[in-house]
Amino acid sequence: MPCCKVDATTREYIRNQLFEDYGLMYMPSIVLGGIAQQTIEMQWEKYSQLVSQGININKESQVNFFLTMNDNTQGTYNIQTQNTFSSQITTQRASTFGGNPYSSSINEWAKTVSSNPDVIRFSLRNITDLITQARFPNDINLTQKKELIEQVLAEYIAKPLECINDCTNALQGTCKPPVSLGLGDSAVVSSNKIPAGTICGYNDGKIMVPCFGQNPTVKCPQGYTVRRYIDIGLTVCFKSVTTMQKSTIGTICGLVNVGPNVDGKIACNYTFNHLQQTCPLGYQRFDYRSRALITVCMSANSLVDLPGTICGMQRLHLTDGPACDGFNPGLQKCPDGYQYGTWRHSSSNQFSVCYKIS
Repeated sequence: MPCCKVDATTREYIRNQLFEDYGLMYMPSIVLGGIAQQTIEMQWEKYSQLVSQGININKESQVNFFLTMNDNTQGTYNIQTQNTFSSQITTQRASTFGGNPYSSSINEWAKTVSSNPDVIRFSLRNITDLITQARFPNDINLTQKKELIEQVLAEYIAKPLECINDCTNALQGTCKPPVSLGLGDSAVVSSNKIPAGTICGYNDGKIMVPCFGQNPTVKCPQGYTVRRYIDIGLTVCFKSVTTMQKSTIGTICGLVNVGPNVDGKIACNYTFNHLQQTCPLGYQRFDYRSRALITVCMSANSLVDLPGTICGMQRLHLTDGPACDGFNPGLQKCPDGYQYGTWRHSSSNQFSVCYKIS
């Protein structure tokens, strides 16, 4: 790469040859495995009554979990106490991440985790941490080059991209002219509105798309709220409030689901091919192929959210789930610039969403 001063040539090289090809971060550690969990809902009054009767809520919850998961190897338990506890449960849902979700018991499921693990924990670091003397022993300018990349990376994160090639197209923003003659950097004026309800991250046990480096099943980043559809094992993060900013890494664009009893063909940036879907520049593809094909695109380093960006995700004809900027897609309502669409995750689980069109 060019060395050893920051100028237009160096910036363009670093952004095009490094950031565009390799991204801004890498994962130094990742833990693969499986998670089995159950959610129990109970009225506070009923909960208090059980406690007053001397019932150990934690113990009975654990017993209930293993019974729900068809595991009869956990020793003895008091059937009457468990029946009393179970009778006060309003709703309960069990789900697994990783492994075979159709296993008959938790023990059988545990045996399948090693062959179909999920990402349950990982860490992220700046790509510049990979630039070490051990990896590049023959580069006498390595220290200066690393400093150049770190400087351009800080600029890249702190403000919108330069107006290279006149921002490529109108979707990428408009250029602000220089205030004086001569060489200088022109900035992109970002008008990217991210409405509340914009979906970021996706984990259904088959695909794990992080939201700004966070696994949605574990944690959502600041400014985002978790939404779990526990009966189908789907978890997403969604924007808590509407803001004006660059696209968040992990924003979901396009929802493609093709196969028996499923359907969903919302394309990212109008591109759709159910066998070989490609994602636009600045987006990364995630897919799962079995009897059905599930494909999504994730914003990796895009300046703006492209058409096909998903906002709001509610059950069909219901308002169960995040709205899009106050509009309920479950009632076929979407804000200006967004269109109503449906997406069938499985035979009995159909969702209404809003997706960006302009």
